[in-house]
Amino acid sequence: MANLTELSLADLQLDCEAVRVLAEAVMHSPTLRGLQLEMNLIEWQGGTYLGEMLAVSKHLRRLDLSCNRLRAEGISELLCTAACANTSLTSLNLSRNFCVGIDHIHGFPKNLSIMNISTNNINVPGAVKLSKILDNEDCKLQILYVQHNLIGDDGVCVICDALNRNIQLRLLDLSENMITITGVMYVVSMLSTNTTLQRLHLCRNEKINNDAWSLLETHHEQFWGLHYLDLTETAVTEKQGEHWYRERKLLVHFDDKKDSESEDSDTDEDA
Repeated sequence: MANLTELSLADLQLDCEAVRVLAEAVMHSPTLRGLQLEMNLIEWQGGTYLGEMLAVSKHLRRLDLSCNRLRAEGISELLCTAACANTSLTSLNLSRNFCVGIDHIHGFPKNLSIMNISTNNINVPGAVKLSKILDNEDCKLQILYVQHNLIGDDGVCVICDALNRNIQLRLLDLSENMITITGVMYVVSMLSTNTTLQRLHLCRNEKINNDAWSLLETHHEQFWGLHYLDLTETAVTEKQGEHWYRERKLLVHFDDKKDSESEDSDTDEDA
């Protein structure tokens, strides 16, 4: 691995034994900055080996473990070991790892600034754990992807409560999390307090409707830090395309004009 700075071993059916051997090699690499292990067969034991690797390696910054089988046990082992070792890791992708919940995690790498835990069936207890991470003054997360989970309105409530005090997070993706107008109420309250969150994604929450949008629009002048709000693939029909609020420098993205509408227009003209 001499002089390697990036290594991609994606989709090679690597199992835990292969990861153990790889982890030992990475420990002694003075140059490796990025390691991609997505779409393999890494189970929870692999989280132990990778955590030990991170504890020794002081150079690795980016680790992609998406589309594996770490589950909650492997993710917990990885994060706890990395946290204890004060690792240099700044970006971690754990999406699609069959993690039913992350509520048993007892450590978090304090240098981590980007984390993706999408598509993991994370529920309200997992959201509570996330809120505790975000509420820790040592947390340096700036980008957090939590889309396609089971957070719901109750999960949004605890996350928003933590963001009332968090001054680090810049981007939060809560797309496809069964959020309704109740969750939007928590979001509105948080955005009226938080001045550092710049981008918020709420797309594919099919119960965010025109009433929810009306609530957001009514209070948008109080969103001091927000620059981009994604509401595509929701039930909002009053707006389409993009809407720019110049006074707040806020861009809101809605669904583009439906193709079916243009087809209907063509039909009317033909008639």
